[in-house]
Amino acid sequence: MSRPGTQDHLRIGDLPRESPPWDTPPHPHDPASRAARAGRRVTSRQVRHWALIALLVLAPLLVAEAGVRVLIATGRLPMAAAHLEDFEVTWANLDRLGSAEILVLGDSLSQQGIDPAALGSMVGRDLGRPVVAFDAASSGGSFGVSRALVLQLAREKRLPKVAIVGVSPVSLASDTTYRDVFAHTSLGQIFNDCALASSASALIDCRFGEVSALWRWRGQPARIASAVLRGQPTTLRTRGFLLRRDGFREGPPATSKSLAAQLPVALPGEPGSRTLGADAAQAFVDLVATLRADGVTVIAVAIPYSPLLKDALEARHPGWEASRLAAIQRLEALAGIAIVDPLRFGSWWSAPMSRDVKHLSRLGAPKFVEQLLGMPAFRDPLLGALGRG
Repeated sequence: MSRPGTQDHLRIGDLPRESPPWDTPPHPHDPASRAARAGRRVTSRQVRHWALIALLVLAPLLVAEAGVRVLIATGRLPMAAAHLEDFEVTWANLDRLGSAEILVLGDSLSQQGIDPAALGSMVGRDLGRPVVAFDAASSGGSFGVSRALVLQLAREKRLPKVAIVGVSPVSLASDTTYRDVFAHTSLGQIFNDCALASSASALIDCRFGEVSALWRWRGQPARIASAVLRGQPTTLRTRGFLLRRDGFREGPPATSKSLAAQLPVALPGEPGSRTLGADAAQAFVDLVATLRADGVTVIAVAIPYSPLLKDALEARHPGWEASRLAAIQRLEALAGIAIVDPLRFGSWWSAPMSRDVKHLSRLGAPKFVEQLLGMPAFRDPLLGALGRG
């Protein structure tokens, strides 16, 4: 009892020493505590459950990814699918080679018209040392296809000292093969670094393909099985042709009779004049600029049709040759490069030197190389770039 007239005073020390309910640890037998522990046990069990599922799903994918990468690394499977089996084999062979001093680019007229073995041998004799040449041209290989290949070689630091760019009457017209076909293949996407992806989904697909070999070959179990069982060939025989390890495609010799039979079939498919397509011109300009920027000597060469077809075209469409020359001159002006133009094959040409009215045979290609090396505009920059001024 306090005295009258005074106030009761409570000191902090006189308060009960009990913790608030939110700071009180749960009693082990408390129902809420048991429920909390049960919840933790369920969560832990779920984590283990999902981890097991992830392992079961990811482990096979990782094994498959490793398997496809081994097939690619050992040369049994191409890096990615291309538009032509020829192109896949050629790229794989160039990859095995590493790099060449001389690289031939262009379409089928270059692939069958400039023999790299003959070129390397003849140039090697002049230089007094071995010279490695490789033909990376391909059927329908427009200038854009060549530039995509060059860009990939530049990333891999495998560019040649000299690039011989074939300019055929067909390649002057358009860059269709690159734009509509090659650029949309898995290999084409890699070569272009996904630059031509037309949508977000296409870009995602391309980026996945860059990092995952399995993604590039998804949906093609037959190709993977073939790679396991047989591997990728280093040469390819199709329809009487032989694609060699150096990229050259050997065509069988024709006869005068077979060429004469082909002519009426080939003529209607040829335009009355040769004009330079805007997309082909831009692709050629970009190709030359890309090569020169990396210090590569560029020698552009016009690849003519056989004399039989050239004469027949001129007779059917007077001025055809003039239109081709005008397109060549326009291309020279745009790219700032002189195009070596032999105009027509030399006196060495006869029916067996051709495979058909457009392409040379395995007999004619070395003769054409010899003709080119007899032209100072071709020979001098080539030898100069390879070590002899």
